[in-house]
Amino acid sequence: MKVTTVLGMGLAGVMASVFMGGNALAASTVVGGAACHYYDGNDVSNIEYLSYGVLNTSTIANNVKKVVCPVTKQSSNFGGLTVKVNLDSNGPRTVSCTLYGYDVTGKAMGLNTVSNRTSGKESLMLKLPTSTPRSYFSVVCKLPSNEASVLYSVESLN
Repeated sequence: MKVTTVLGMGLAGVMASVFMGGNALAASTVVGGAACHYYDGNDVSNIEYLSYGVLNTSTIANNVKKVVCPVTKQSSNFGGLTVKVNLDSNGPRTVSCTLYGYDVTGKAMGLNTVSNRTSGKESLMLKLPTSTPRSYFSVVCKLPSNEASVLYSVESLN
């Protein structure tokens, strides 16, 4: 009986530490790639939305197209924003994404650009150091032509 009680209390302590941990970044919002939109109106026919993401279907070589993805942030967080962009690409430096931040008046609060480093599945980490309760953000990604990369999702990690 004592062993069962001790094990039960130990398990409860482990579970409490897992669910009440303080400093780990956990996704507060995940936006699927299909929620992203073409950046330029004339690109509407080159951006394809799939159930698992978005890609550039242009068959013209080196015809990079941009998509803009929504990003949300908890209004109570003033410590900036960390965003993870999940993608799959056929080569290094074929995708670049930029996180833009603006305050309530529309004044730019900063930007951060990152490119993929390898081929295959990868997560790009983008960070802005400051934010306000009413600041807003977006991610713009450049996707290569010929369905060479898929943007799966954008995660806010605050």
